[in-house]
Amino acid sequence: MVIVGKIMDIINATDLVTQVVIRVKKDDIYLPVSFVCYQDIKALILQLRFEKGDYVKITYYLKSKKYKDIYYTSAVVEKISITQKATKQYSVDMFTGEIIE
Repeated sequence: MVIVGKIMDIINATDLVTQVVIRVKKDDIYLPVSFVCYQDIKALILQLRFEKGDYVKITYYLKSKKYKDIYYTSAVVEKISITQKATKQYSVDMFTGEIIE
């Protein structure tokens, strides 16, 4: 499955696992969707310097595990790529003309 969205957060859960949370629009509302990234994808995220605000395209699959008679499902990233890099926006103080980051 493939999904495109804007990165809201990147969470380093452990040394081997990272979660990428993206914002996806469905109908008229925006929803956060969390994806699990393992070693090779985590290394790619660090290497390409993914950051909040980047637009990404994610290819993923669903994986379920049963634990104490309850099923837990994860969306696991197979491929991830940046479709648009976040741009830094600056503000200007209208009285002094100073640029504020």
